[in-house]
Amino acid sequence: MASLVAPTLANLAFIACNMRQADRSEIYNVIGHNNPFILAGQTLDATGMGVGCVAYAGSLPVGVIGACGVHPGVCCAFAYGTDDFPRVALSLTRYALTVIRPWLKDQGFHRLECKSRFDHVHAHRWLRLFGMANEGTLTGYGSDGSDYFQFGVSTHVLRKNAKAQEAAASAQQAGYDERCAAQ
Repeated sequence: MASLVAPTLANLAFIACNMRQADRSEIYNVIGHNNPFILAGQTLDATGMGVGCVAYAGSLPVGVIGACGVHPGVCCAFAYGTDDFPRVALSLTRYALTVIRPWLKDQGFHRLECKSRFDHVHAHRWLRLFGMANEGTLTGYGSDGSDYFQFGVSTHVLRKNAKAQEAAASAQQAGYDERCAAQ
């Protein structure tokens, strides 16, 4: 079971320094640098202006999730982690459903969005789990010319589909647990 804690520069830096390759390719391709310590600081700022948490598996921080307003009414979701991210995915999903979703409503947001690199299929699956739809392709959006997908959802859809999203998250985690046990 994962434990969820407040983000700190130290736990975010650990995650950023040990980030899984798919997250590295997606994030550093659009933020203008590849410095994990700057990323940790930016993430801490974003969670401070918005909402977020860090998940630990045992004694190590392995994932972060959060949301931060980008302009009135619109919020950007983010998450990244180490190769152990699947071990905490269910806990982070529950956090998103029980903390971030109500926070969006309380703060008056009507839209949640996220950009994701075309080949980060695990992220796309997770975004769809939250009810987000692929709204289109941002051709050549990455600094290397790679395409990104724009995902988004209106917050009334998030509230409406809460039970189905929780059930899907639990099923996804159960499948991961079975694959780990089989190895």
